[in-house]
Amino acid sequence: MVIRSQAIQVTPPIPPRPMPRGRDNVGRSPSWHVGIPFRGRTPGPSRGLRPRDPACRWSPNRPPPFPWYPSWYLSSYHIRIQGERSIYTGTGEGPREGRGMGWVNVPVGIVLTAPTNHRAMRQGAPVALTVAGSDSSGGAGIQADLKAFAVVGVHGATVVTAVTAQNSRGVRGLYPLAVPDIETQIDTVAQEMGPRWAKTGLLYDPRTVRGVAGRLAHHDIDVVVDPVLVAGSGDALSESGLMDAIVANLLPRATLVTPNVDEASQMLGGKQIATAKEMRKAATDIVGLGPSAVLLKGGHMLGTIDVVDILCTGPGEFQEFRHARLPGSFHGTGCTLSALITGYLAKGEPLESAVGRAERVQHTMMASAYPVGGGALFLDHMAPVKMAALRWEVARHVRLGARQLELMLTDEWLPEIGTNIVFALPQASVADEVAALTGRLHRVCKHAQVLGHVNFGASKYMAKVVLAVMTVDGSMRAAVNIKRSPDHLRRAREAGLVVASFERSMEPADAPKDIEWGTLEAIRVTGAVPDVIEDSGGQCLEPVMRVLGHDPAELVDKVRRIMAVE
Repeated sequence: MVIRSQAIQVTPPIPPRPMPRGRDNVGRSPSWHVGIPFRGRTPGPSRGLRPRDPACRWSPNRPPPFPWYPSWYLSSYHIRIQGERSIYTGTGEGPREGRGMGWVNVPVGIVLTAPTNHRAMRQGAPVALTVAGSDSSGGAGIQADLKAFAVVGVHGATVVTAVTAQNSRGVRGLYPLAVPDIETQIDTVAQEMGPRWAKTGLLYDPRTVRGVAGRLAHHDIDVVVDPVLVAGSGDALSESGLMDAIVANLLPRATLVTPNVDEASQMLGGKQIATAKEMRKAATDIVGLGPSAVLLKGGHMLGTIDVVDILCTGPGEFQEFRHARLPGSFHGTGCTLSALITGYLAKGEPLESAVGRAERVQHTMMASAYPVGGGALFLDHMAPVKMAALRWEVARHVRLGARQLELMLTDEWLPEIGTNIVFALPQASVADEVAALTGRLHRVCKHAQVLGHVNFGASKYMAKVVLAVMTVDGSMRAAVNIKRSPDHLRRAREAGLVVASFERSMEPADAPKDIEWGTLEAIRVTGAVPDVIEDSGGQCLEPVMRVLGHDPAELVDKVRRIMAVE
């Protein structure tokens, strides 16, 4: 239930009730003051109002302060103090200018709302502009650019240079717009929305290049240039002379240009680019043509295990971005990458950071690509958003599992190193994709207590365990360690769980360090993923039992079954 203060003002205001004995409205507030108790020390001057500030005085003409919100950044707020039969309301431009306050009878249990910074809301999101063609299939062009802008969190504006008729297999028609119409679109958007960054894609002919370059320069808009010559299917999207016009008109004022090796070769008059050394030389030569930086993309260099993109910001200044080559052909990768970079630049990120983040986000989209028709795969532009939601869900499961273990475990089941529970993302491959407790469960007064919070990459050791298990069975993504003893092993077996073990002394000296050898050895001996793996320990290593499962709920169930055996 939400109550706006403007709708429930009381005139004249009724004097507020006095604060309970022993409390004041600057220190620890009572529960009826804000709906929940305020825990912690009295806030200092940097976290709220000073105790001697006149706005701190309890008065019917001034709102009571929110001690944990800095008073100087709230442009508008509504304070609703929950009582047995009434609430106190206030609105204003700041704590010194409150007005329209009073006590109003409301039902007990009303939901409180947080202050709202309306000044920040009015500022809106940064604007990024795409000057490109329309793709009727929705996988590339301005359609891909808008989806990429949305993922980054900027508002996307568009200038359509041409309309294409294409699908996942190829281009069937290309219909360029007149240059005056394109210039009018740029002027209309720039005069009101004021975008500071734009990217160019399909420009089709030299006349369009000159018109676009002139209007962007007139409005002082920084540019990321994606020199589109052909579609991903190989169909031509340009007239002769387009690349020369881009080099002459757009590159001198471009912040970044993002060619693939074929486009870079045309920029340099047909120079061959087939190796990483030749890529660096070509990138340096392109920077010499005028742009501040060049991102030379190596995806078209077939026959390599990894894809390497090289960012060059000057002679001898290189940064490589490497990722595994994914199977299949993709539609709209160049458009998406340049749009992501433009979006991050529009949010104020440095160039190197913007390129790095865009590379990682685009690889996530490519890894989740899906077929539409029988041609190239389409990028899943929502994959990063889905992954963020999935990370939250994985962390929530770890948190719930940890709380259940906290209620179950006693010091008899807690190892000296503490207990940690981990849960990996689907297809996880590194420790940063495994959620765990930062402080583990430790013994406090003979009972378990959760210390710390849930974070990804918090447990390198247990992450290695679950990652090793996932190389055999990708659905077994959770693990927890408990204290090992002969009695605990007996209980696990009598509970009907499969128990495996390994001897750490048998670990080869050349065993890989990035994966847990003992876990793989126990699985190899058993022939399948067991429920429990006994780690007998070693030098400076405490013996433990590792319980494995599909998720934290299954781990809790298995631990409960072990503890239930007498």
